[in-house]
Amino acid sequence: MNSIIHSWRRLGGLLLILCGLAGAQLAHAETVTIPAGFLTGTNVWSRTNTYLLDGFVYALDGAVLKIEAGTVIKGALGTGPEDFGCLFICQGARIYAQGTPQNPIIFTAEEDDVEDPTDLGPQDTQLWGGVVLYGRARINNSNNGTGDASNPKYDIYEGLPDDQAPTGQFVNRFGGGDDDDDSGVLRYVSIRHGGKVLESNKEVNGLSLCAVGRSTTVEYIEVFANSDDGFEFFGGTVNTRYLVSAFNEDEAFDADQGYSGKNQFWFGIQNSNSVEKGMEINGEPQERITGQGVPVSNWEVYNVTLIGAGAQQGTPGSGNNAFTFRAYTQVGVYNGIFTEFNGLPITGGAFSTGAEPTVRNNLWFGFSDPTFTPAAVFNPTATNDVADPMLRGISRAWPADGGLNPLLKPESPGFENYRPAPQDGFYQIAPYRGAFDGANNWMRKWTFLDQAGYLPPQTNLVTIPAGFYSGRLDWASTNVYLLDGFVYLLDGAELHIEPGTVIKGALGTGPDNFGCLFVCQGAKVFAEGTPVNPIIFTAEEDDVSDPDDLGPQDTQLWGGLVIYGRARINNSNNGTGDATNPKYDIYEGLSDDQAPTGQYVNRFGGGDDEDDSGVYRYISIRHGGKVLESNKEVNGLSLCGVGRCTKVEYIEVFANSDDGFEFFGGSVNTRYLVAAFNEDEAFDADQGYTGLNQFWFGIQPQNSVEKGMEINGEPQERITGQGVPVSNWQTYNTTLIGAGAVPGTPGSGNNAFTFRAYTQVGVYNGIFTEFNGLPITGDAFSTGAEPTVLDNLWFGFSMPSFGPASVFEPGTGNRTNVNPMLRGISWSEPFGLDPRPEADSPANSSPRIAPDNGFYRPAPYYGAFTSSRNWAVDWTWIGNSLLLNPEGGFTPVEYPPSAGPVIVIETGDGGVQVIFSGTLQSSETLGGDFAPVPGAASPYTVPPETTLRFYRAAD
Repeated sequence: MNSIIHSWRRLGGLLLILCGLAGAQLAHAETVTIPAGFLTGTNVWSRTNTYLLDGFVYALDGAVLKIEAGTVIKGALGTGPEDFGCLFICQGARIYAQGTPQNPIIFTAEEDDVEDPTDLGPQDTQLWGGVVLYGRARINNSNNGTGDASNPKYDIYEGLPDDQAPTGQFVNRFGGGDDDDDSGVLRYVSIRHGGKVLESNKEVNGLSLCAVGRSTTVEYIEVFANSDDGFEFFGGTVNTRYLVSAFNEDEAFDADQGYSGKNQFWFGIQNSNSVEKGMEINGEPQERITGQGVPVSNWEVYNVTLIGAGAQQGTPGSGNNAFTFRAYTQVGVYNGIFTEFNGLPITGGAFSTGAEPTVRNNLWFGFSDPTFTPAAVFNPTATNDVADPMLRGISRAWPADGGLNPLLKPESPGFENYRPAPQDGFYQIAPYRGAFDGANNWMRKWTFLDQAGYLPPQTNLVTIPAGFYSGRLDWASTNVYLLDGFVYLLDGAELHIEPGTVIKGALGTGPDNFGCLFVCQGAKVFAEGTPVNPIIFTAEEDDVSDPDDLGPQDTQLWGGLVIYGRARINNSNNGTGDATNPKYDIYEGLSDDQAPTGQYVNRFGGGDDEDDSGVYRYISIRHGGKVLESNKEVNGLSLCGVGRCTKVEYIEVFANSDDGFEFFGGSVNTRYLVAAFNEDEAFDADQGYTGLNQFWFGIQPQNSVEKGMEINGEPQERITGQGVPVSNWQTYNTTLIGAGAVPGTPGSGNNAFTFRAYTQVGVYNGIFTEFNGLPITGDAFSTGAEPTVLDNLWFGFSMPSFGPASVFEPGTGNRTNVNPMLRGISWSEPFGLDPRPEADSPANSSPRIAPDNGFYRPAPYYGAFTSSRNWAVDWTWIGNSLLLNPEGGFTPVEYPPSAGPVIVIETGDGGVQVIFSGTLQSSETLGGDFAPVPGAASPYTVPPETTLRFYRAAD
């Protein structure tokens, strides 16, 4: 991704800056009018303003439009067919509209008060235009024939004139020969109340994707109350995920002119008076299947949920059918749910042309005219089942009544007969039919549907009293759970927490009556959040919809999350469990209490390194660290003797008074951890921890006098044959930012590492910067059992004394005083923190790659992030508070645990890189013979070519 010129505006102190209310945007101090005309160069639209499109606004070839998360853009109503507000991103221009779940970018009508989601509703359409992207990918015809004779073909949008800008550019043309064209990024964008008429039967769609290329990112986009289609694809190759088309007056989704992209997770719902199709899928012209070189209409979509106008038995509406397939389309539709249409399931002439769609593994239910044809679709081999999908709730009511809930009930047939999507680097694992599973509603927070109250509310408070819990417990996202004291999950207990659930801890009055969750030995928690809907553990007083109410200084407001496992430890801190075999310990000075079942509830340790305490993914833990006794506070996440069968990844600890993460022995592996603004170490490990770790990010408060990491190896016995585990864990790809280097005034103790004696830890491919102290301290390098610290970047220390020599000698690959060129380091400024390296940073290429052992990802670079992607954007406090720059946010592809070789494509200023495990192979045809790429090592830079080439990774 090209670097962007940023324009920051300092607003004052941290409490003022770090704000952004879901739905209710930051109070916009000024309306900036963008007159009709042409944008060139780099343009930055800030969330502190509201922007008014006062006519047709065109971003021309070479222009960049960057829109900050939380920005509101409005379109003028106008008086005629071409003077209303409308945004056109022309061929060669790029838009970077990167919102976040809690701070979406909103395009809407001038009269819309976005802080009042009830002022305009689904009936309020045609109040401005929409968003139109013109790309240079291929199309298979032009609607008016103008561009058919050209090579490559082009078209002109919806009958507009073939106008030229003063630069000579034809501003309404789209099409070309570059299927890899890049028009930028659209993420977490809501487009509302548009669809003005251009001419008879031609209105602006909510989002028009006209010959847009596959290098463009389009995901998490909502179109609400548009007078024409929600989304229309005019040829092109763009891939999309997580689209919402709600209460639009024409089709929810429309595609023609040879569109050929990949799509997953689409949701659509129509007005109760709609007489339009759910989808219109066009394949013309016929020439595209007769060898004339134009693209086949062969796009595909997995996991669609489409809800029609409402089936009225005996009185079918005119045209409210689920699909119209036009002739000559080879589209694939898989794992869909199509229900509540006041018409037919399928119409059109596509099934008599010899170039037919593939429609498989879908659910069909609730049609006023249940004529299930053609036979090519509705036969047993196609697995198109006619059965109630058992959605949790369908409602079109306005004002909204909270009754729209498209998630599947547990007994739904949607969990059966699904088709696994290809694991090709784009599709997500989704073992169900429809756009939603039974727990995660990815429309939360960023859509108008949620902000206006269409979705079920999430406000019901459930108090969990202090005590002991067994059996199965289910915590739902529609509730908020209050831990009213120490809550223990006992041996055999299972706690299942839905994505988006909020768990709060009571403040309490003493050292053991505040809220705290303990997962005892033998218990399991299945807390699987998502990037849009993380599970949040926080203080009782925290309003999680307002990240401005509590900040980094608000700590010790509850306890934290403590997990006790049965994996090995190498000593107990108080000596109590040392004489046992296997050893155990008691957490942080707590009493050795027993539950009524006889279980010792505060013990951890044992002999089972394969122990399993559950799954913890996409969790944010905030404002904890209450004191247990002098110098003993609860860590944000305490992993005590936790075994390697436990899954821990995408966890944030923010504003904790003790360590962010502490490992007390055990063997658990972790990935994607964020330790932000904690008052003790970001990461701490002792008692013989032995796990594997990758992608850790930490940033400390500016007043910190603590280490970035404290790494302990005691006691000495663990290297003298007494059977206790060696402290030999390892971490790859860590980025640690300290308190800020102040040359000449070094802070006391703000060092990157303290290595205690007898540790054999391995630290590789890290970036350690901005510490107001030393790089390394401690006595680990004089014991004969030393750490291995190789291939790291060290920069920006107030005391740049690089010792010991065994770490910083030339053969170690530790590069000192080498600027990693991070894009932004900030402890307060909005969007100022961006830990990705610049495109030309030395951090982008390391000679070391993590072992290919089934756990590590191939990441031959320094630090936790690539130059183009930031995995911490969507789900963290630092992301949703808008401290973290949202550029580079993405939804990681989830691979099955048994996945074989992995291949990942990274694009940047330097071209295209392939990061892979196994052996890289290539072919000139997709179905042809693949051969190893000579000498290819990850990352492999793809050479410029004039012919198409395919790549794959093999064992």
